[in-house]
Amino acid sequence: MKGSANAGATPTDPASGPPARLRILFAGHSLAEPLGGGELSARALLTALARRHEVSALCVGRTARTYELDGGVSCEDFATTLLPPPAGMPFHVAAMRVERQFRDRLAPNLLTHAPHVLLLQQPAAVLPADIPSTTTVVMFMHSFVCYGAGDANPSAWKRTASSAFRIVRLHRNRPLLNRADMIISNSRFLQALLRNRAAITSHVVAPFIAADAPASPSSSLPYGNIRDAITFVGLDAWKGAEIAIRIAKALPDRQFLFLDGPRASDALKAAARGLANVTCIGWTDDMRNVFERTRILLMPSVWEEPFGRLPVEAGAYGIPTLASARGGLPESVGDGGALIDPIDDIAQWVRQITALDSVHHYAALSAAARRHAARFALGRTLGHFGDCLQQHTGVTISL
Repeated sequence: MKGSANAGATPTDPASGPPARLRILFAGHSLAEPLGGGELSARALLTALARRHEVSALCVGRTARTYELDGGVSCEDFATTLLPPPAGMPFHVAAMRVERQFRDRLAPNLLTHAPHVLLLQQPAAVLPADIPSTTTVVMFMHSFVCYGAGDANPSAWKRTASSAFRIVRLHRNRPLLNRADMIISNSRFLQALLRNRAAITSHVVAPFIAADAPASPSSSLPYGNIRDAITFVGLDAWKGAEIAIRIAKALPDRQFLFLDGPRASDALKAAARGLANVTCIGWTDDMRNVFERTRILLMPSVWEEPFGRLPVEAGAYGIPTLASARGGLPESVGDGGALIDPIDDIAQWVRQITALDSVHHYAALSAAARRHAARFALGRTLGHFGDCLQQHTGVTISL
């Protein structure tokens, strides 16, 4: 272990056994306004932990608020205008300023409450001196950009322009990374990147995904629940929206369902809404009704997704995924779909979609998608997290 979280009479001292309830504090982005999969994963984890433990969260969001998650997780958000960064401000500069704001709020909390376990996720940051010696620190790296480990922007010139700020940010956060008792990557792909490019050792725990399909469909969407749509989520350049739009243009007789996503581009939204065969809806973090309408999921991501939770969520419904052959997507798609390379070969996307018209081929991929999704069942992932925590930190946590 890198810290001293198990020195003295700790929560898991073998002489006393684990307590009935641990004090667990999460710090990261707002859980009321999730920016993406990292926050959705954190919500699922904290809700599960709250069944047996005292769980709270200190987060940064667009507005200051207090709220409670299912299971009694007490949350407080403080406000910042820096994430997403203001126009013209480099991402890592804004992130460093938010990390400074976070330390000002988090350090006094740690001094007062001394949690048994501290769960950190970008942009939550403190200095090692702020952390009680008996607190076990777990850091979740859900993206290569976390804490300045790397740059994920698909644009080479933007990566180059931000590289100096990234290096400064990583240097500032290196003491905290060294203090962590366990660092978690959400895929083998991300684990290798962190090790090879930033000298960060991490352990793989898949995202916490509640991906059980309902027993019966809902019809709350205004256009019903017939599963005939080819669905794409995230009308922004990183998610491959331009490719998705080109695919929809190439298949005018197919029905497409496009979701805005949290970082949707106005220009790309306008382009998608201009197609007669595309239905566009706003962003949602509850995908059940969407999947009840979906036949195929498209993920033509331009950037290297660290994992990609959507193929797992869709797979629980028996929905095959067609995705870019990059990043962590091969791990989340598995054999429950097909991987496309090069990703701008629209004819290849069209061939794979057309191939799924075969009843037998679709049934085989649908069954494979369900089996693959079952590997990431929430109970299984929570159990793996608990095992890793005990093995690498000595902390036994009840789940």
